[in-house]
Amino acid sequence: MSGTEPVIGKERLAATSEAETSSNDPREHGETTRYAATLPRASALVSPSTPDRTEEQQTLARRLGALGELLGLSRGRVDPELLAEAARVSEEAGARRRLPDAYSVVALAGATGSGKSSLFNTLAGAQLSEVGICRPTTAAPVSCTWEAAQGEGGADGLLDRLSIAPSARRYSWDENLNGLVLIDLPDHDSVAPDHRPQVDRLLGLVDAVVWVVDPEKYADALLHERYLRRMPHHADVTFVVLNQIDRLGREAVGAVLDDLRRLLDSDGVALGDYGEPGAAVLATSAHTGEGIGELRTELASLAAARRAAALRIGADLDSVLRRLRPLYVNVEAGELGLTELVRERFDERLAVALGARAAGEAAERAWLRGAEEASATVWARLLKRRIEKRRTEVVGNVERGLPAERPGGALSPASRPAVAQAVRELGESAAAGLPEAWSRRVRDAAFRGAAGLPEALDEAARRRYGPGEAEDAADFSAEGLPAELHASSSYAPEARDAVGTAQNGGAVEERADAPLHNGAEKKKRGTARFRSRSRAGGASLHEPGPGRPRWRKKSDAAVSVPRPAWAPVALVGQVLMMLLQLVGAVWMLVASTALGGETAPLGATLLGAGAVGAPLLSWTCRRVSQGPARVHGSTEEARLRRLAAGCGRSRVLEPVAAELVRYREAREQYVVATGEV
Repeated sequence: MSGTEPVIGKERLAATSEAETSSNDPREHGETTRYAATLPRASALVSPSTPDRTEEQQTLARRLGALGELLGLSRGRVDPELLAEAARVSEEAGARRRLPDAYSVVALAGATGSGKSSLFNTLAGAQLSEVGICRPTTAAPVSCTWEAAQGEGGADGLLDRLSIAPSARRYSWDENLNGLVLIDLPDHDSVAPDHRPQVDRLLGLVDAVVWVVDPEKYADALLHERYLRRMPHHADVTFVVLNQIDRLGREAVGAVLDDLRRLLDSDGVALGDYGEPGAAVLATSAHTGEGIGELRTELASLAAARRAAALRIGADLDSVLRRLRPLYVNVEAGELGLTELVRERFDERLAVALGARAAGEAAERAWLRGAEEASATVWARLLKRRIEKRRTEVVGNVERGLPAERPGGALSPASRPAVAQAVRELGESAAAGLPEAWSRRVRDAAFRGAAGLPEALDEAARRRYGPGEAEDAADFSAEGLPAELHASSSYAPEARDAVGTAQNGGAVEERADAPLHNGAEKKKRGTARFRSRSRAGGASLHEPGPGRPRWRKKSDAAVSVPRPAWAPVALVGQVLMMLLQLVGAVWMLVASTALGGETAPLGATLLGAGAVGAPLLSWTCRRVSQGPARVHGSTEEARLRRLAAGCGRSRVLEPVAAELVRYREAREQYVVATGEV
């Protein structure tokens, strides 16, 4: 074939030059228009810009591998129906690449009466396919194979893949067409119901297609809308042949070719004019043989280049990836994923839901209260002990829980609405800008983690503060109680219901399960007054279970208030102040009775020093404790924030991040599959 190409090129160049010399308007000569369009096409297949076959095969293998990875990453994330065509292309491409690329499979397709079979026989040089006036004539595909060079193997595997019956396989010999497998297809508009499925199946498997049209049906809507308009990426392996030009005058041929090119352009099919890659538009007559040589030259160039299979697979990839583009690329997307700002907002909202700030403030107050108790005067300590003893006498061996605030602050179950809002905002922010299918998956991942996030927050708080330190989530309303309510001035509504209080004029009902003591109405009244003072004094009721309240033993209160390290020193100082007061009082008493009052001022001085020094020492200790109290509160708040952030990270952020990483990998594989890198 290489020895004949220059001769053909010179003859066509001479014909073109002669036609251009005779007329400036190519439409006046149909052949001139045809040759001018196809001349650069024949040389483009073997031009210096043609990529190396080895490099082309490596690029194709890389694109197919990326498509396989893309399908694997998208499985379960994207609608399978949207991926079905891509999976078919991947499977068929793999099957074609396992077969020899020394053969180029070209199908002759067209409508009824377009002359496909006649053109097939003319190219083969023999009567291989049945022709006639009865329609449809071709009921099953017929093949004609020009064997490739020795050692390249046969084409039986390709024909088996196309399901060409052995009885419909023909062979011909022409060294210029070695490696060409020509298929005569049934009519795509046949009245036989099984012909169109055959055509559609084979058109998806062959390497190139020659669309044969006639002057009457070249603008058929079925051809353009069903096939050509859907295959704009296959222009490099598409030939459009206007057959039966012997029925037209020379000027009419040019006009029809121009109109045909216009229709192809409106279909989005690139035309291979002026050496550019694209579809070739030819004019032939199987009856007179006009234009057959040019068509044979085009087919010979295609077979010799041995690129038809790679071009077809690449075109299939381009076509299917173009349809998949909205699933992986959003041109309006800005910064995607879990940005640092999104993470910080989510952590902050979880901390608010868990009441970290309120717990920190309560921890600070608890520290100050512990410092106040540790630095209290001896008389204040004795008075408090008396009050506690009185409470024990009134209520019994156990007292209804009015505990001091815990070291970690007043904890309540995480607010369910706040957690849901935090997760919702995180999902929307992380999914912003993603294609719809992946956006939905990111939001779903966030919501799945949110299903158990409030309980996880409560459990983390329980592990941090030990049994009984964090309230049970089931004991509160679905909305969750704000943490500060544990140090507020009124019961939570649930607690009021639990103790059975009545709001009519201060009357108080007793619990049926409250402990009763023998006899004394006075103790009952004392219990009622104690409960009333409790509601006014500002602590909430522990309710660890839906049935009964939690009863706190008196010994629990001691460990609930943190005490500073200098408490023993303050105690010694207060004892000394008390001793000063006692010594001063005794001195004054003795001096006024036995010594005639001469030394009474000294006793008064000692008494006054002790009386002033004790509260002054207590006040100084409280002032000194403010700084450590703030540090303690900040530490507890930070600890709760870390707990909340840890739960949110493991249950929500990590699943969302995994989906985003999967999307990024899928998008990268999509870019590789498109051949852009």
